[in-house]
Amino acid sequence: MKLKYSYKIIRYCPNKFTGEFTNIGLFLISEDKRYCNFKFLQNTNRIQKTFSSSTAENVRRLIIKLEKAFEEFRNNPSIFTESYTIDSIAGYIVPDFGLSLFFSETKSGIADNYEEIFNKYFELIVNRYSVDRRIDKNIGNARIIWNKYFRIYFEQNDLLRYIKKKEITIFKEHVLNFDYTWQNGSLNIFYPIKLGFKKNTNDDRKYVQNLLGLIPYLEAAKLDINLYYLSKFNEQYNENNAYYKEILNRQERQIKSEVIDGTSISDIIDNMLKYNN
Repeated sequence: MKLKYSYKIIRYCPNKFTGEFTNIGLFLISEDKRYCNFKFLQNTNRIQKTFSSSTAENVRRLIIKLEKAFEEFRNNPSIFTESYTIDSIAGYIVPDFGLSLFFSETKSGIADNYEEIFNKYFELIVNRYSVDRRIDKNIGNARIIWNKYFRIYFEQNDLLRYIKKKEITIFKEHVLNFDYTWQNGSLNIFYPIKLGFKKNTNDDRKYVQNLLGLIPYLEAAKLDINLYYLSKFNEQYNENNAYYKEILNRQERQIKSEVIDGTSISDIIDNMLKYNN
C-alpha cells in the first residue's frame, strides 16, 4: 500500500547575499508519522573546496548540533500526534541554529517503501549535489557583472593582483565571503549588483532592502569598511537609478556604502594607484 510522505532539504548558506548554498541534510516524514528519518552530509571536503575550510568546519559543528536536535525530537512521543507537520517541526528546530541555516520548501510524494525513497533522495540531493553554485535571481550574477564591466579597469592598470578574496566572521558560526576586496587602511569590498532598475517595482525595492541588509552584518565585524556596489546602470532609467543610489549611498558608523558605475570607478582606480605606488 502506497502512502504519502513529505520531505525537506536542509541547507546551509554561508553568504545569503550571494545566494550560494550547500545541501547538508534531508528530513522525511510519512503522512501517518510512523516513519520519520533524517540524515546529514558526512564528508565536507566538497564544501571546503567550493567555499572555504572555515565554512566546512562551521558546517561540521552545525551538523553535530542538528543531529542531536532531530534525534531528541524523533524520540519524543508527541511527534506522533496530529498537531505536528513537517513545517512545524522545521520551525521548531531551525530558530536555534542561526542565520545561515534554512529548509527548502516542502515536497511530497507517494511510496510503499519510505526507507528506499529516503536513501535515494539523500544520495541524489545531498551526497551527489551538495553544493549549488546558483546566484539568486534577485541578486544578479555578480561574476558576470564583474568580468564584463569592471574587471577591465583593474586589469588595464595592473591592479588585479591587489584584488583578494576575503572571509569575514560575523558571529560564531556565520561567515561572509567576498570575492573582490582590496585592503589599505580600510577594507574595501567591491560588490557587483544587477544592472540598473527598469521600474520602481516591489521586486526592486525588495532587492535594495536585501542589499541594505548587508550593512548590519558588516557592522558586527567591527572593521572600517568601504562597501562599493558596482553597477552599470541603464541610462534609460536615470530617475529610478538616482532614487536607488540615494538609498544605497550612506554612512553607518564604521561602514560607508556607495554605488559605483563606469564613471566613478576611476576615482577608486586613482586611489589604488596612489596607495600601491
